[in-house]
Amino acid sequence: MKERAAGLLSLAGLAGAYLIFRYPLLFIHGMKEWPLDLFIVGTAVIFLSGIVFKRTILPVLTAAGYIFGFFAGYCFQFDYDRDGNSMWIIWSGIYLAAVFAGCAAEFLIEKRKTGRRERNGSV
Repeated sequence: MKERAAGLLSLAGLAGAYLIFRYPLLFIHGMKEWPLDLFIVGTAVIFLSGIVFKRTILPVLTAAGYIFGFFAGYCFQFDYDRDGNSMWIIWSGIYLAAVFAGCAAEFLIEKRKTGRRERNGSV
């Protein structure tokens, strides 16, 4: 249970952020489906990485990317035509960048652990 704590806490944080962004803050962004789409992707990533494979960095960065992406999208949004707004693009870009950064960090940590085991002759 202890090794899955990062995944469970990240999943709880992501669910809480989704519920806050989707319902009470709907008047800010006006998107009904996009927060759910991002939530589903994040839930899959956190479930697989944090609960199944017991990783710590990727689930935390996934939940944090959802939250920080929303606020950055809100702060830096602009209208690019009569009906278009860039908030969803900024939110998605930061969210995906956080997920990819978490994947890269997990890969580098695993590579470093493997390199240490090989140097010590314990492989």
